[in-house]
Amino acid sequence: MNLQKQFNLVTSSYFKALSIIFRKGYKRFIALPILINLVLLVFTIWLSFYLGQKISDWTMGQLDFKDEDWTGFLGIIASIVIRVVIFLLYFSVYKYVILILLSPFLSYLSEKVERLEKGTDYEFSLTQLMRDIGRSIVINLRNFLFEIMATVVLSLLAFIPFLGLISPFLILLVQSYFFGFAMLDYNLERRGFSWKSTESWMRKYSVMVTTNGLYFHLSFLIPFVGWIIAPVWGVTAGTLAFLKLEERSGSLRNPTA
Repeated sequence: MNLQKQFNLVTSSYFKALSIIFRKGYKRFIALPILINLVLLVFTIWLSFYLGQKISDWTMGQLDFKDEDWTGFLGIIASIVIRVVIFLLYFSVYKYVILILLSPFLSYLSEKVERLEKGTDYEFSLTQLMRDIGRSIVINLRNFLFEIMATVVLSLLAFIPFLGLISPFLILLVQSYFFGFAMLDYNLERRGFSWKSTESWMRKYSVMVTTNGLYFHLSFLIPFVGWIIAPVWGVTAGTLAFLKLEERSGSLRNPTA
């Protein structure tokens, strides 16, 4: 499948997924992110005020900021910046936190979508569920570390004339690839793909993987609503795209099995 077809496949899957996630029986997958978001939001607000105050007080002490002179204003600015940085740090890691916390539900959602589309029925296994959760945690932590390293390296391009202009776009594509990787892996895991085979498959269909992650990434730009539906939307669309690719390419099984 060429690059254009991979892109079109994911795009059409996202439109179709939007109609699925609001059907009866699927709305509960949206309710859980709402609850998790509320818990994380309360924790983040508390952390930004508590830890932010501690750090700003320490900073003002180290820089000898005084409330009674002009440096007091700088202290206020520093305190605000510290709180903003803490919140942005939360938002940066939030996507991976939510994917890890929701992994058992997203795995079940992916199965449910496949059952809806293909009639495939997977027998429930607690052992398999725990294996899925463990694999999801490892993948998301690994991808997060790789993403951070790649982001740091690509950020250095910002200091190089002309290349600095494309640095943000390269970072966005790298992050999108790893997000797409995490959401499509549920399908490969069900088909018995080994870790090595999974990486090979992701590279082969990198445009499909990156596009899926890109839409997931962009949906987070929608305040509150995007944060809630993005994981469910992304996994549903990724599963639909995978099934359509499987239908066109034949059975996608672990080549090393």
